[in-house]
Amino acid sequence: MRSSPRVGRLMRRAAEIAAQRGLNERGYRLVWNFGPDTKQRITHPHLHLLGGTLLREELA
Repeated sequence: MRSSPRVGRLMRRAAEIAAQRGLNERGYRLVWNFGPDTKQRITHPHLHLLGGTLLREELA
């Protein structure tokens, strides 16, 4: 994926939201989904912010 200002803004905003929700102390993950295996009706990249719970080993 080519770097773009939009990607940088999304990453910074995700970090801001994580901080607002108190996720910085224990950590959080950012997961990008894009492509046909995501089963989207309209294919587009999108970002998930995961935190607040210990991830199971099979997801790590």
